[in-house]
Amino acid sequence: MASGIGTWQSADMPVPDAPPPTRSTAGGGVFIAFGAIGGTIVGLALQQPVIGFLIGTALGSAVATLMWWRGR
Repeated sequence: MASGIGTWQSADMPVPDAPPPTRSTAGGGVFIAFGAIGGTIVGLALQQPVIGFLIGTALGSAVATLMWWRGR
């Protein structure tokens, strides 16, 4: 039961060979979420929540797409 020298418990864990990422990834999904929520709030104020949701989601998606395109 005791671990001795040369057993698998005393061996070092292998280090993965994957290099670290060279650039940071930007999270554009937050713009889609904020656009949808913000559009719904503005739409509720104008008594058109569905239209506000759709416009907010479209604007958020456009910003997320621009961020993705810029990072390529």
